[in-house]
Amino acid sequence: MKRAAVFFFYDKDGIVDRYIPFLLDQMIPFLNRLMIVVNGKITNESKHIFDRYARIPSLEYELLVRGNNGFDVWAYKEAIEKMGWDSIISYDELILFNFTIMGPVSSFAEMFNKMEHQEVDFWGITVHYGVGYDPSNCNPYGYLPVHLQSHFVAFRKKLTSHSVFQRYWEDMPPIHSYEESVGRHESYMTKYFSDQGFRWMSYVDSENLSVYTPYPLFDLPDIMLRDRHCPIFKRKNCFINLEHFLQRGGSASASARLLTYLKQNTDYDVGMIYENIVRTCCQWEYEPHMNIIRLQPSPLEATCNAKIAVFLNLGEYAAAIDWKRYEASLQKLSQLEIIECRNGKKNWENLFTGAAANFEKYDYVFVVNPCEIHTFDKFAMMEQVEKALELFFGSAEKLNGILQVMKNEPYIGLAGALRPLSAFRPLQSMWRDACQKYFQGLEGLKVGENDLPCGSGIGIFCVRTQALSKAVPQLMSLCPDYDGRMLEQLLAVLMQSQQQMTIEFASEADLISEYWAAQQLIKNTGIGIVESSTSVQLNAKRHLGLGRIRVVFSALFCNDREARQRIHNRLSAYWAYYRAKHRYDKGTPGGT
Repeated sequence: MKRAAVFFFYDKDGIVDRYIPFLLDQMIPFLNRLMIVVNGKITNESKHIFDRYARIPSLEYELLVRGNNGFDVWAYKEAIEKMGWDSIISYDELILFNFTIMGPVSSFAEMFNKMEHQEVDFWGITVHYGVGYDPSNCNPYGYLPVHLQSHFVAFRKKLTSHSVFQRYWEDMPPIHSYEESVGRHESYMTKYFSDQGFRWMSYVDSENLSVYTPYPLFDLPDIMLRDRHCPIFKRKNCFINLEHFLQRGGSASASARLLTYLKQNTDYDVGMIYENIVRTCCQWEYEPHMNIIRLQPSPLEATCNAKIAVFLNLGEYAAAIDWKRYEASLQKLSQLEIIECRNGKKNWENLFTGAAANFEKYDYVFVVNPCEIHTFDKFAMMEQVEKALELFFGSAEKLNGILQVMKNEPYIGLAGALRPLSAFRPLQSMWRDACQKYFQGLEGLKVGENDLPCGSGIGIFCVRTQALSKAVPQLMSLCPDYDGRMLEQLLAVLMQSQQQMTIEFASEADLISEYWAAQQLIKNTGIGIVESSTSVQLNAKRHLGLGRIRVVFSALFCNDREARQRIHNRLSAYWAYYRAKHRYDKGTPGGT
């Protein structure tokens, strides 16, 4: 078949990340013409990435940069007008697709070979099965019909040459919002053309999944890829607002399952996902979805061939913590150096000066610089410090396991311990103060005073020095009088500007503890987990509790099967005990 395609692209910064040319490269063998439409700006470097398609002899290529208005719908409309109907109907198919999909995880050849032999007038990759109401409040049908999803739709000549199709685009009203884009185009188009007698189908057959969800590609992405051979997945799986799941009472583990499947069963470079999401989203948006919280990796006997430094400043904890015990367990690591930095509380600069100033000669730096979290009593803080030390330095094998994760995933710049739920409120307050003092009006960093970055706030973490070498000068410039609190969060934000992600490690016991802390938080609000799916207002405490449960289960989904089973068994035992105790208390005089 002779095919023309319009690819719609938008990025707030005008940057084309690697997943875009990977997607386009896999499409090129099936295209004769490609027009790329950019809404808004595009950097010179990114323009060069697109312009290389002009050097392909068999491909007619054009780049159209337009104002950022009309969303995808008017980008397609303007591209169609520029092509002209005479040119469009000279092709067997016109394909409209966009940047909101990632992939392919398998070759497009199977898809095009199958669809070429289908007697249809238009087709897409996936279907949304609709709902009985209109969430966009602007669909002409008054509800959301079954429809092909507009991230990839192909129109055959029988339709593109027809006045119905041409009038559809010529009469397209202005689009002012995402809701209008869905209501007036995406969810409307399929039924409209079908009612005019045009035949359609989707490449992926997911109809029997519609009894579970109207949106299989989003809610069941691993099943769609594994069992239905869907070649693409949605970018928004990695950052959509958590309330999308919480209001429906779901566990929201779709993104975790997706990432696990991609890592374990495909050759798709998940680094392309992390690069784009970390660059474009704040940590608060992607933290629940991107496998930020990890189960403590299995101890690894083989020594990781890396140069390591430990910047040590226990401060007032030195008298209570037996550091020698941890130091002794690390003697097996020949390339590990411990550098003590003893300079009192306001010591963050001293971590990177003096003997530690040459940190760039190491591959990884472990910072042991316990900080105070106000409202935490001494015992609670000591407990968190001990947990973090045991997590990282309990044995050489534990440290090797963590280093192996850092080595295998080069997009990780900082790894800390799990932030306890009880620390969220005080850390949020401290972060708000830091934002107002240091980041007011600062552009280029994904910073929001209500968006607490990843990190425990305890002050014990590991950093990749390649990212640290750029972050430290920025930190010294932005925060010359910084008192040392929340160093972990500040570095996490600065490293994010280098497309480096922050993760948190936790033991099985800590994950279970966090699960119960979140359950208690929800219980204390007096609100059940599942409420009406329409217009639910989640209060802050409930959102925090449900969000933490969701993040905990992300960690469980993204680690080994045996660990998941152990935690499941322990949670089941706790639930059985709780139910039995509740029944006993109700049957006991004076019980509740």
